[in-house]
Amino acid sequence: MSRWLFGPALPANPLRAVDELAAIDEVTAQAAWAMNDEVKRAEIELAKGNTAFHKLGLGAALFWQGLLGFDKQIMSKATQVLLEAEQSADEHYNMVVRDPTTGHQSKVYPPGSEYLLVQAHAQLLGAILGILKESWTESLTGLNKLRKGYASLAILHEAEKKYLAANPPAARPNGSDDVNKLETADKGIAAADDSKSVKSFRSVRGTANQSLAIAQGTSHIDFRTVTSDRIDLFVHAGMATVFGIVKIALSITPPALKQMLALFSFHGDRHEGLQLLWDGTDYKENIFGAIAALVTLMYNHIGVAVTDIIPEGAVPEARLQTMLQELRKLYPDSHLWLTMTAREAAIERDLERAVEILEVETASTFTALEGMRQLEQALNLMFLHRFEECAATFLKCTELNQWSHAIYFFNAAACHIELYRDLKATDAAQAQIHADKAEEILNPVPEIARKKFMMGRQLPFDEFIAVKIEKWQARSAARGCHLVDAIGVSPLEEMTYFWTGYRRKQPHQLQASLDRLEKDEQRPEWTDETIDERAAQALLKAIVLRCLGKYDEAKTMIREQVLCHKATQIKACAHATEYPTAVGHYELAVCLWFEGGAQNAPLPVLREVRAEIEKASKERYQLEERMTSKLLAARTTLTNLGA
Repeated sequence: MSRWLFGPALPANPLRAVDELAAIDEVTAQAAWAMNDEVKRAEIELAKGNTAFHKLGLGAALFWQGLLGFDKQIMSKATQVLLEAEQSADEHYNMVVRDPTTGHQSKVYPPGSEYLLVQAHAQLLGAILGILKESWTESLTGLNKLRKGYASLAILHEAEKKYLAANPPAARPNGSDDVNKLETADKGIAAADDSKSVKSFRSVRGTANQSLAIAQGTSHIDFRTVTSDRIDLFVHAGMATVFGIVKIALSITPPALKQMLALFSFHGDRHEGLQLLWDGTDYKENIFGAIAALVTLMYNHIGVAVTDIIPEGAVPEARLQTMLQELRKLYPDSHLWLTMTAREAAIERDLERAVEILEVETASTFTALEGMRQLEQALNLMFLHRFEECAATFLKCTELNQWSHAIYFFNAAACHIELYRDLKATDAAQAQIHADKAEEILNPVPEIARKKFMMGRQLPFDEFIAVKIEKWQARSAARGCHLVDAIGVSPLEEMTYFWTGYRRKQPHQLQASLDRLEKDEQRPEWTDETIDERAAQALLKAIVLRCLGKYDEAKTMIREQVLCHKATQIKACAHATEYPTAVGHYELAVCLWFEGGAQNAPLPVLREVRAEIEKASKERYQLEERMTSKLLAARTTLTNLGA
């Protein structure tokens, strides 16, 4: 009531501008320790301060721990600290709004912007924690926080753009003209009618190809050339990093979630988000810059490099490598950047080197980050078919974080299934050991998978895994056979595809996968296999053939053994493996894309590719979220090429 009658509460101990700067300098330095695996040190030091900035720093450090390890206790503590930071920032912001002379005097941002940033950052981190909760109600509360934080960041972003428009920098690096050319070319393509489309397409081909491969951040402005005010630079770095993350995240959300977010008037923009993130990476020595660099690396390594229908040069590899080297020098004790280096090697199809990089003598003292390293290593070992090591590493992951034990157990069991199949004909006793081990690991997994929810919904991989195991158990009971003999298509090869493993393999490693898939069809159990399993098997073989450059063989296999079935026929199978038809259309599009010359393909071919992408996008199935970024990249690329 008093807040309504007399206005917002004012802080008991308001900070002067000089005190703000000291607090900001202290917090940005202390919070950055988390980027060097010194999370506990950061937490202890940040807890000594009582400003809104210190509370945000502490909340961010706790958020980092809780997010990586999916530790509910730490996440709850982070939620409370972030709420305190939000409230403290709100009090200071309202004081400055009432009397602007009490706050920092900025030539770029409105009065109190440093507190508006803290408030927005706290709201957005709190929103993520809310969305990760299993409760639908808490998820909605998180979305409301996201709405508020988004609005605050938009205010800061608009103020910055307005200032730059009125006070343009003396010079900009080459590249901003390319962005303008991209926009002009796209509008020209969209406006062309069918009768002129081929001619228009030819005329803009060079411009479109150049702009599609545009170096991320080409219109970059080093804000330190705009202002030397350290509080303004703090606001800029924080706004660029956090708003950039939000813009990108909203642009790549799965269709179901995107419909929900539309109710809150959220709008993603990948291009603008990347520009903001690259701006944020100018400050790698502090927490904002380090996070901007991390997200930029992850976006390119996970969101772009593993997609297929993208133009040559879409990933700025040299720039990313340089940035990663700088980060390893700034944070030499961190296993985070070590893991990023290994991931880079894997993307370059050097899995053996990736494994070597991650084979460290000393584990990280940051348990959740150690879990991240172990997961990355487990995946590399899975792609290399080093089954014994892979199974042990996945089981180790269950001791280090709480994200999805169902996935870890399932993948470990998949390794034992492969070992069982390898040994069954030559060493029955040893094969039986692996069969028993696989069943022992798998039996409790459906129950574990059914307990994990996000926004009131089961996690996609957990849902897929639960259906798979229930299918095997039902078939085992019906056939009177061991569980491992009731399994159809190789679960390990399925996981390899959905974890983008085929993109990381050398030709001889791809051939090893193809050999295993073909050998599986020689098992006596295969003769009675259902059409969903046969379609999935054919699709996986076709994908490997496509990765080997054998496009004709791959296309024929997809058309004759996968797309010969309707989606309704596939889904009518008991405990159906649902993805073959939708993913089949996508993979057919990829074959057509590369066979036709990628971005240099003639327009009719690109339109044929587009038709397959649209078919792939219409179907709903388990694990469709794993295809979202691939479909989005394909659509964007094809649109920019006029298809």
